Amino acid sequence: MSVLVDHAGLLDELWDRLEGRLRSYPSSIDDQVAGLRAYIDAPSRTYFNRPDAPPLLHLVMWLGVDLERATLVDILEATALLYLFVRIQDDILDEPDTRGHTDWLLLGNALLWDGIDLLRRRVEHHDFWAVSRGAWLQFCGSTARERTRLLREEAGTYREDEFEQDCRKVALAEIPLLAVLALDTRFEMRDHVGRLVADLGVAYGLTNDIVGFRRDVAANMRTHLIDRVRAHVPAERWSDGEAMCRALLDRSHLETFFRRARNAHRRAARHAKKLGLSQFPKFTAERLERLFQLEREALIARLSATLANETSERCEEYGSSTTAN
Repeated sequence: MSVLVDHAGLLDELWDRLEGRLRSYPSSIDDQVAGLRAYIDAPSRTYFNRPDAPPLLHLVMWLGVDLERATLVDILEATALLYLFVRIQDDILDEPDTRGHTDWLLLGNALLWDGIDLLRRRVEHHDFWAVSRGAWLQFCGSTARERTRLLREEAGTYREDEFEQDCRKVALAEIPLLAVLALDTRFEMRDHVGRLVADLGVAYGLTNDIVGFRRDVAANMRTHLIDRVRAHVPAERWSDGEAMCRALLDRSHLETFFRRARNAHRRAARHAKKLGLSQFPKFTAERLERLFQLEREALIARLSATLANETSERCEEYGSSTTAN
C-alpha cells in the first residue's frame, strides 16, 4: 500500500474543512467553486494522494508529527488552500482547457487570503514570515522566468541548469514546512527544507515532462523534454505527436531524464533524513520503483517501434523482389 494513503483520518478531516470553506464563499462565485470541485474530483477525495501526486500534504504530516492535531490540521488546510491557488493560476497561464479563464482568479484570491490567514493565526515567529516571503518571491520569480525562457524559438537551448532554476517555482511548498519548524522550535533546520523542496521539484518536473509528453505536444507546449526532442525534428512537425514520439524513442533522452529524476529523489532523501522524516525512505522507494516502471514501459515501446519498423522494411523488400520477379 502506498505511503500516500497513510493518515487517512487526517486527510478526511482536511477534506471536511475544505468543503466547509468552499460553502462559505459568496454564492456569486458558485460557478467557479463548482469548477474547482470537479477539477479536484472532490467526491472521491483522492486528489492529494493519487499515484503521481507530489507529497505536498504528506511532507507537512511527516514533519509535523509532534504538533497537536488542531494546529497540524490548520497548517494542512493552509497548505491545500495555497496549493489550489497556485494550480488555478498555473492553469490560467498554461493549460489549454483553462488558459485565459481569468474569472477563476476570483476564487483563487479567496483561497489565497484564507490560506495566509490560517498561517497568520498559528505562526508568530518573525523569521518565518521573512523567510516565507522569500520563498513566495522565489515562486513568483521562477514562474515568470520559466515562461519567458520557454518563449524562445531556438530548439535545444533549454539547458539542464536553467531547468533546475525554473523548478524553484515549487518554493511555495517550503512555506508550510517552515511553519512546522517554527512551531516546533526547529527553525534552524530551514536550509534542509529549501533543499528538500528544490530536489523534489526537479524530480517531479522531469517526471511530469515524461508522462505528459504526448499531451504537451498536442497542446503545443514547450517543456524541457520537448525542447530536447524538437532539436531533432523539423519545426513544421513539432505539433505532430507521432513524429515527436518517434524522435523521443530514437534517442537517449528518456534514459537521461529518468536517471536525473532518480538522482534528484536520492538527494531529497538525504535532506529528509536530516529533518527526521521517518516515512520518507518508504516514499523514496515507491517513487524510484515508479520511475523504473515507467522506464520499462518506455523500453517496451521502443522495442515495439523498432520491431514494427524492421517488419515494415522487410515487407517493402519482399514486395520489391516479388515485383522484380
